[in-house]
Amino acid sequence: MNTGDCQIDQFTNYERYVYYTPGQVMVRFPIVYQDQWNQSVSTLDSTYEVGVDTTRSTGTRNLFHVVDGWGTLKIPGYEGSCLRIWSNVTNDGESEVFFFTREGPFLRVGMDGSQPSSGTVQAREVMFGFPAPQDLTKR
Repeated sequence: MNTGDCQIDQFTNYERYVYYTPGQVMVRFPIVYQDQWNQSVSTLDSTYEVGVDTTRSTGTRNLFHVVDGWGTLKIPGYEGSCLRIWSNVTNDGESEVFFFTREGPFLRVGMDGSQPSSGTVQAREVMFGFPAPQDLTKR
């Protein structure tokens, strides 16, 4: 679940925080190919410049998610099977593609909503992560 996003630019002292209520559901479990769901979340967007709250706005994000592909995710230090989730924010022209693996590593690509859903795209942001190692035998 994603409860918000943050952008910080240390060179310009610019900070932007966006909070989602309820939290944005990134993936629902159990999940299978061709699952889809809609979600509407309220947003609170705050921007700070040199520590001063310069902009504050509220709004709504209407999201449509579909598990539309599968394959192999190859990122530094990991290669494994994944499902692809295409997320379209219908009212603000943004799209996100998530690649989730059973083991936990993921990749997120954010782009303008006018980009195609396959092939070469112009990414606005890219993020990948690995979950913290856990000893599942101690549960």
